[in-house]
Amino acid sequence: MLKLYEENQQAHILALLSQSIDLSSLCSPEIVELWSSGSEKNQELVKCLYAYSVNGKNLAETAKSMHIHRNTLIYRLSKIASILGEDLYKMNDRKAFFYVFSCLAVMSTGSG
Repeated sequence: MLKLYEENQQAHILALLSQSIDLSSLCSPEIVELWSSGSEKNQELVKCLYAYSVNGKNLAETAKSMHIHRNTLIYRLSKIASILGEDLYKMNDRKAFFYVFSCLAVMSTGSG
């Protein structure tokens, strides 16, 4: 029940924000570009980064939640880390929030 509430709360907040501003202007340009490319592989990178973040940077839980092998997840995270120029394992909270918001925003709008 709580998970459903959290998902609806996120959608509601993003919908309200998008009425007054283009959400992509608040997002990481790299994440917007990945999502907007239309490439399923690029969009999977965004989904992996989001899942990794919301699972508390726990590789096993993230892989399980995405129904992929742990090594596949590590490969994808390495690839997106390279694109972002970030060490995902050592990101500070501010940067992590920025990327989570960026992922959530582009995934919810569909186009970024």
